[in-house]
Amino acid sequence: MADQPSDQSNLDRSFVAAMKAAEGAPDSGDAWDHLEDLADKLGRPDDVAQLYRDTLEQKLAPDVFRTVAERAVQYHEEWFGDAPERITQLLGRICELSPSSDWAFERLVMMLTSNGQWDELLTAYDRAIASAIDVARKKQLLDDAAQASKDFADRPDRAADYLQQLLALDPDNAHLVQSLERLLERGKRHRDLIALWDHRLEHQEADERRQTRLRIAACWLDELGEAPRALEVLRALLEESPGHEEACALLERILAQDEAELSTRRQAMSLLRKNYLVADRPDEVVRLLGRALDFVEAEERRPIHRELGSRLAILGKDEEALDHYRALVLEDPTDADARKQMRNLADRTGRHDLHAQALVDAAEASSDQPTRASVLLDAARIKRRALDDAEGAIAIYRAVLGAESNEASHALAAAHALDELLAAAGRDAERLDVLETLASLEGTQSGRRAVMAEAARLADRLGEADRALANWKPVLDSDGRDLEALNAVVDLLSRNRRWAELVSALERRADAVQLPLQRRADWVRIAEIQQRELDASPAAIDTWLRVRQTFGDAPDVIEALDTLMSGEDRQEELAHILSEGASAARHRNVSLLRRLGELYREELDQPEQAVTWYAAALTMAPADEVSREGMRALLGVKGATRDASAALAAAYRATDDDESLLGLLDHRVGAARDRGEQASLLRDAAKLYLDRHKDAVAALGCLCRALPLEPDNLATESLMMRLADHTGRWVTVAESLRMAGDAAVTTPARAAQLRVAEGSVRRRLDDIEAALEAYRAAAE
Repeated sequence: MADQPSDQSNLDRSFVAAMKAAEGAPDSGDAWDHLEDLADKLGRPDDVAQLYRDTLEQKLAPDVFRTVAERAVQYHEEWFGDAPERITQLLGRICELSPSSDWAFERLVMMLTSNGQWDELLTAYDRAIASAIDVARKKQLLDDAAQASKDFADRPDRAADYLQQLLALDPDNAHLVQSLERLLERGKRHRDLIALWDHRLEHQEADERRQTRLRIAACWLDELGEAPRALEVLRALLEESPGHEEACALLERILAQDEAELSTRRQAMSLLRKNYLVADRPDEVVRLLGRALDFVEAEERRPIHRELGSRLAILGKDEEALDHYRALVLEDPTDADARKQMRNLADRTGRHDLHAQALVDAAEASSDQPTRASVLLDAARIKRRALDDAEGAIAIYRAVLGAESNEASHALAAAHALDELLAAAGRDAERLDVLETLASLEGTQSGRRAVMAEAARLADRLGEADRALANWKPVLDSDGRDLEALNAVVDLLSRNRRWAELVSALERRADAVQLPLQRRADWVRIAEIQQRELDASPAAIDTWLRVRQTFGDAPDVIEALDTLMSGEDRQEELAHILSEGASAARHRNVSLLRRLGELYREELDQPEQAVTWYAAALTMAPADEVSREGMRALLGVKGATRDASAALAAAYRATDDDESLLGLLDHRVGAARDRGEQASLLRDAAKLYLDRHKDAVAALGCLCRALPLEPDNLATESLMMRLADHTGRWVTVAESLRMAGDAAVTTPARAAQLRVAEGSVRRRLDDIEAALEAYRAAAE
């Protein structure tokens, strides 16, 4: 017993020495065996275990490291089997220090799996995977780790992570892809799932790629709620496959999301619209644009309404198109294109009622009075012309006309239209009010005049005399010579027996008119009113005297003055007037006859009638030079010369105008019916020359011309011979005798006598040859 402490002490020293020996020669199995025996005897396994761990931390040769590591594991299993964590820690450290120690890793995996130490197990896999250099080894580790995570540890996320790494090493492994997809889906790791799909795109054929993009877009939209990301994926898909139906369906879902950002919905709409157009799906474009109206900003609705209107019209859905143009006009009544399209659509569909109502609604929504009035005028025109709704048009025109701060042009247009409608409806009382308003709106003098005149006539028809006169007044104030106004006022006052006012109106008209007959008629009527209606004889006499002074004597004037002046005891003045009247009457008749002659000669080209009237004038006034001149102009006109010359001759004789009468001789002779009348005219002229002018030479000339015309007239011959003896103009006488002898063919004895007389005259002239010729002719 006394030796025990000493033995123990020796063992301790041996153990220390053995520790140093094993530490110094880690590759010596004997050293380690000896140390383990001593530890067993001394009950010091922890010291040996620690030495194993410390030794493994040294830089050992791989074969030494493996030997030490295996002994360390075995030793731990023998001594610390009830503390498996110590063994797993050791194995884990061995794997860290020597990643290629597969045996250690496999034992570690088995232990951790058996112990259900899943975190430690997966951590071990992570270290092994991270340190693995060989691709095949790494793939195997990843696969094992994934299986462990999924099947044992119930860690699908970790399994998915391992499979993702594995897929990077084996991208063409379809089975692996499917497994990973399932794990990511089960773990709701949608971003990783999207990344997986996205990575696979470049390895896929077109059809498969489109389906993958659809899945990606749906995942962004449905699982992650990120519509913008889904939109970008669909954009890429549709660039490759325009009009793709499933892609468009997803875009429709984005568009329908109320919670999506406005910009995203706008982009979805734009992309859908583009693809529906490419796919020739116009109905879908229309439906899409209609949905867009529910979410876009107010300023964006106008172009959408406009496009919808255009597209619906193209599709033949005119009434629906009209609704959209109506929306445009409601917002902006000045939109000329929208109003034009509404008009065209209404014409095409016959729905002018919708067109008109849309304009009325737009006007009511507008705060700008000129715009409001313009739109209402269009609506009224439609009701009037297209809908035959006179009452509706009248109501609108009244609204425009009655609006305050209305532009003159709008009010004017409304008033004109209202006037026409009321006239057609026979609503004269209402129309009169409109006309009077219209007169104040007309911008031109002629326009105002026409309206006031119509208002006056209408008031007259309605029996409102004062109102009619009030409307005629400004017409006459602006133009006192307006005959229509003057006539209307005169007629109105006359029918209403307003005599004093009528006299003033007639005086005003008489001063204004140009036609003398009208002026005279007005003054005569004034005189008659003064005499009969106003019992003002002195005033009537003054008026009749004015008529006489201005227009001359006439039977009605003389008769009226005779009656009135006799009643007023003004006989002396009356006598003077009557005497002047008688003289003037004759002059008037001559003027009338002369004017008739001029009319027939100059304007009607009827010379025979002209001669008749000129002759009548000259009968009453032989000295009237105008009638004489007119008659002289007819002397050379065929068919008028004889009567014209006869009438002139009578006038000249009546005034002792011998010179003019003698100057007319050739015309009279030329127009005479026969030779006897010609000879008579020449004899009368010869007598006039002798008796009035003592002109024997001229008288002889007339007789020499007369004898051949009437060779049997011995008195002509005798007087001719006497005048020849007086004047010595025997040559002229000889020639006249020769011509007379030739003319007396029916009386040979008279012819011979005349030729003998010629021969005697020729002998007197010492013209023997001519005398012999005359005698010879007489003998024959």
